[in-house]
Amino acid sequence: MAEFGNDHPLRVVRAEPGQRDALAKLMAAAFDQDPVSIWLFPDEQSRESTQRRFFTLFLDLAFESGEVYTTDTGRGVALWLSVDPAEDPDDDAAAVFDERMRRALGVHAERFAILSALMDDAHPSREKHRYMPFIAVAPGHQRRGIGTRLLADGLAIQDATGTASYLEASCPRNQKLYEQLGFRPIGGPIELPGGAQQLTPMWRPACTG
Repeated sequence: MAEFGNDHPLRVVRAEPGQRDALAKLMAAAFDQDPVSIWLFPDEQSRESTQRRFFTLFLDLAFESGEVYTTDTGRGVALWLSVDPAEDPDDDAAAVFDERMRRALGVHAERFAILSALMDDAHPSREKHRYMPFIAVAPGHQRRGIGTRLLADGLAIQDATGTASYLEASCPRNQKLYEQLGFRPIGGPIELPGGAQQLTPMWRPACTG
């Protein structure tokens, strides 16, 4: 697959922790006008800086206990977390993460707590799977196949290990792409307070063939 109409082949690579700040900046820019982000961080003046702190914490989490993938050009990023209901939850680690998030978000922490609780309620809890909380492509490079390639490469790993996948779609365009890659909506939508936006939980079964 060629990227940007040149001869450079798009390659997905495992991100390094040293790329954290650059990837957090990319994610903040990519999600600046996302409807869920606008609900979560309604103050347009502080949204970019708040989202950098927000995504930095999720990147730290994925580097520590999951996987982070980018492209060799650094123009996209996907985060994956492993979820195994058979394992005892690490309540101490969760409490530390929640406190770090509360401090990072300040006045926006209550909105995140509401969204997080709604998402937790909808998240499947019976089968081991990998969860993709975020995928982002740098503004100016979107709709060129980068996000699709990042997601497809991640799903290839799941298929190789017979692992199911889960994510939430934040808009119809993304939902259509996810459906093309084998995801299907499960349960009802996650509706944000005020009815301004909703997320669609989506599940992709483990590959058996």
